[in-house]
Amino acid sequence: MNAYRKIRVFVASPGDVAEEKAALGKVITSLNRTLGDRFGIVLEMKEWRQVAPDMGRPEDVILADLRVESWDIFVGILWLRFGMAPGAVDPTTGRPFDSGTEEEFSLAYRAWQKFRRPRILFYRSLRLPARLLDIDGVQFDRVGRFFKQFDAINGQHPGLFSEYLEVEDFKDLVHEHLEKHLLDDHIPASAEPPATTKAPATRGFSAKGEASFDLTTLIQPPPAPGRPVLQTSGMRKLPAFRNPFITGRPITDPVDFFGRERETNFALAKLRTRQSVSIVGERRIGKTSLLHFILHRAKEEFGSQARLGLLDLMAATARTPAALLAQIQATLGVSDATTTLTGLAERLAGLTQAGGHPVLAFDEMEMVIRFPAEFARDFFETLRAAAQAGHLTLLTASRISLQEMHEQGALVSPLYNIMGRLALGPFTEAEAEEFVRLPRVGVKFTAEQAEEILRRGKQSPLRLQVLCFHVAEANRVPGGNWAKVWADAEAEAVGMLEPGQTETKQEKA
Repeated sequence: MNAYRKIRVFVASPGDVAEEKAALGKVITSLNRTLGDRFGIVLEMKEWRQVAPDMGRPEDVILADLRVESWDIFVGILWLRFGMAPGAVDPTTGRPFDSGTEEEFSLAYRAWQKFRRPRILFYRSLRLPARLLDIDGVQFDRVGRFFKQFDAINGQHPGLFSEYLEVEDFKDLVHEHLEKHLLDDHIPASAEPPATTKAPATRGFSAKGEASFDLTTLIQPPPAPGRPVLQTSGMRKLPAFRNPFITGRPITDPVDFFGRERETNFALAKLRTRQSVSIVGERRIGKTSLLHFILHRAKEEFGSQARLGLLDLMAATARTPAALLAQIQATLGVSDATTTLTGLAERLAGLTQAGGHPVLAFDEMEMVIRFPAEFARDFFETLRAAAQAGHLTLLTASRISLQEMHEQGALVSPLYNIMGRLALGPFTEAEAEEFVRLPRVGVKFTAEQAEEILRRGKQSPLRLQVLCFHVAEANRVPGGNWAKVWADAEAEAVGMLEPGQTETKQEKA
């Protein structure tokens, strides 16, 4: 009888990727059929459902039966859900694990660090759910935070993971990857390797958390079934590529946010003690993106206490005290809304007394100058009083300071003398250098390209984003007209900046 070597493939995943697990089982069956007899190996798929019921913490029962030292290959799969808390603490970070999948990955990763075993393959589904209502925001956010930790620089577990669109794509990917690791680790080099499986064009590897995506990525409609693909003479099909450089809108996904550590830490230091902050900076310097990022960090830090809201005063629906009153209460989660300022003060006090930490951000604060009649003085006096009492923390973003608005006659005088001022200027030289040279999935600038981007970017976050976007796209099709690439990037940047901002200036203190 021939002796076969068992190669155990441990699978970690929550319940929403059952189709992928079934596909993995078929892949393992196929590999055993094509490679087993030929090379004397047999793959064995292991997962928690194979464990007999027993008493104790469920994850302890699973791991006692399926010991990490027996794993040759670890396959992790995530989509919309992260899973349920297993009731254990990560010894590396000291925080509770958010799911059994996370705990199992942590064990596999620590074993890999010590013994370079098991091999770790991680996959993320980008497919559209049947209904958007199926998306649990908390679970989806945990998935995003987990993949952020694959970051090559700041991640707790730097590495590569693979994204896919459909289950069939996953099946092809995992077939190729398992076959490769078998050839590398378990099949003698002298043996004749079988033909490798060609992976689909949709394959993509992700080395960083910014490969993660927000909900807007999920709601892009897939191609219609049976729709013909346009064939163009001489055009080769390029793999799907998510350009990580964002220019035409604020950055709302923290995964895509870069830098601003000093400014973020300053704001959070104020927020921890319920002090308010006014962010001041030129147009297109990144104020709105910073507001979103600070609120994201506040949510992470304050947890269930956080009551966070962001209102854009440029919106037509935010031009009257009545409209603002309604929006403030809705965004902070006030259940028994009021129509009076006195009632608002009472509601804010009630939120705080119940253990909440209300933080309200106003973007485009200079709109109070353009519409002074609509923004009544007593409205802001109410907010000021709530902030002074510790019942509300204010964040504002504007091109000019609140004090300058007061000096111009705008009715915001009750606010400027209770808020810390945070000046937001261009990147430092070191920040600009790091931004351009930071490793990103699917992006690789030559040394000459990086230097030219930095020279043209002038430390402006917007200019750097635009230049990097154009160069990343141009690099996907070699042999392009680089004079046109640089000209197009410059034209887009200039068009987005105000007159006088094409040469970015450091804001005066």
